[in-house]
Amino acid sequence: MAAVLVARRRLTKRLLADGTRAFVTLMPHVWSPLVTTVLRKAGVRHTVVVHDANPHVGDRTALVNRWLLREARRADQVVTLTSSVAEDLIRSNIVAEKKISVLFHPDLTYEPGVPDTKGHTEPLRVLFFGRILPYKGLGEFIGAIEILKQAGLPIEAGVFGSGDIGPDRERLERLGAEIVNKWIPSAEVARILARHDVLVASHTTASQSGVIAAALGARLPVVTTPVGGLTEQIIPEVTGLIAADNGAQAIAAAVRRLAEDRNLLQRLRRNISETKEERSMERFFRELSEIAQKGN
Repeated sequence: MAAVLVARRRLTKRLLADGTRAFVTLMPHVWSPLVTTVLRKAGVRHTVVVHDANPHVGDRTALVNRWLLREARRADQVVTLTSSVAEDLIRSNIVAEKKISVLFHPDLTYEPGVPDTKGHTEPLRVLFFGRILPYKGLGEFIGAIEILKQAGLPIEAGVFGSGDIGPDRERLERLGAEIVNKWIPSAEVARILARHDVLVASHTTASQSGVIAAALGARLPVVTTPVGGLTEQIIPEVTGLIAADNGAQAIAAAVRRLAEDRNLLQRLRRNISETKEERSMERFFRELSEIAQKGN
């Protein structure tokens, strides 16, 4: 406890010495809620970016989600990346609507300039990427690939990410899927994305998805389920496709369109490139800075 008090005094001294007027928490930390009092006493305007209003099933960070939201309750301003998260905060009486500004999830780019290694006549390469947790819908993804394979469509699947695959591994092996069941270092992400034609976000619940942001950053079209804020990250028929529901049949139907219409696939890729400035990190930080200094 003594160390915390010392750190708070040092932070106060630094804020005053630097003449800090605005402070933004981009990503919460377990110590973040302890900073709010320091900022208020120093007269610093405090803005918090809230990524999740509700805990994710199976995610260990869910254990501290309520604690982390204490910072948002006390902040001067809250920013969310989707309207879905903002609505959850308001509905749960965590943050008042007048304190919330909704921005967008900027594209994430890993090692720009990595060339695509896909052709246009080979099987459609479909990617499941990210930590394997219950809410990510790996079972629904596999079910969709099974449906497409049974229909005789040229489909290849790749599953990349850490987590417990469990009995789904046997289903993936029967499909001939590429399985890389480990934590994916940042240096490998760009090359994985470049080897695939479409990312499938088969979530059963969601706030927003960093994986979708990474796919768009790599000009990779997305098929997503219509849950949470995922539909806000995709412009239907422009940067991706939104399945009718989060079941395997609906996901398969959306992916099938891309397998059977490569012109649609290429059009989505061009659209992603042409709209990249709307999702740029530069635009995000410019608008976030304006909110942090002036409010919504």
